[in-house]
Amino acid sequence: MKACLLLLSLLSTLPSAAAAQEIPRGSLQDSLIGWIKVYKFTGPRAPLTVDAKRYSPAQLSIVDSLANWMQASYTPKGALGDVLRKVSTRLGLYNQDEASLPQSYGAESRTYFQLKYDANHKIVPYTTDHWTWSVRANEVFGEPVLALNTPTQYYFLLPNSSAQVTPETQRYDQSHHPALKPFITYFNDQSKSSTVHATYVVLSKGNKFPFVKITKAEYLDKLAGAVARKHDAASWEPTGRDTPPGCRKPPRSSRFSPTSCWRITRMCSKGAAARASDMPCTRSMRRWPSWRRPTSRSGSWYGGTGTCSIRSKSIRSSPS
Repeated sequence: MKACLLLLSLLSTLPSAAAAQEIPRGSLQDSLIGWIKVYKFTGPRAPLTVDAKRYSPAQLSIVDSLANWMQASYTPKGALGDVLRKVSTRLGLYNQDEASLPQSYGAESRTYFQLKYDANHKIVPYTTDHWTWSVRANEVFGEPVLALNTPTQYYFLLPNSSAQVTPETQRYDQSHHPALKPFITYFNDQSKSSTVHATYVVLSKGNKFPFVKITKAEYLDKLAGAVARKHDAASWEPTGRDTPPGCRKPPRSSRFSPTSCWRITRMCSKGAAARASDMPCTRSMRRWPSWRRPTSRSGSWYGGTGTCSIRSKSIRSSPS
């Protein structure tokens, strides 16, 4: 699967604290502010390995060329620009399902629109709020289907466009631009999506959609497997040093005990555990009467069976 995706989107990011005051936007809207730095990347000489994905010097040179092309194509006006080189995200506790994705690479441009003057009277970002657009090879977009995804399979959803067209939607929708008419485009107008108002342009061989649409029967088959995985994870109770089915013995620093429910995703294989953010540990109220409601805000109890939904590395409970 080879595809390049052009992403135009408005991101909602958390602002960072700043001591100086923001420069009124109106005073800069006609100013050619430019870039934080013009990098002029020259291309790496050595390959790069990210988990099981290996990037050749040729692929990394493409990354540098895309970043250089972005900065050479335009000068940010009324805002401050920056460009980042991108490869696949390194796997951690929260994104093990992304192991099944192809290795992606490209460049991302960020445009900061809330600005201030630093101590040297130089224009710098006032917050981390920014607009972004990117060009990436082998990228996947859409909403991930978390219940179905595992380290060996990845599914995503492309919701149909909303029937209601609003002025705000028309403002951000670039999918009907005349320059994009020859290509496959998709506009995300789903208000609850993390990439709402993003326009995607897919460049693929033969101008064919590079993803396979599954049937309802395939979906139900995969859903049955997801239910089985959830059931296996929920039915396991951490007792002493036991490990859940399909998992190897945890390291000494991560022993399971009645007072510490640890994430097990990194110690499990073949889909034995559910996604890290959904991994439950269960307890019996009569078996472990000393357990109380977790003191950590990252966990919470559900129902009378005491199902504990783990949200951080560990959840410790206070003894009675």
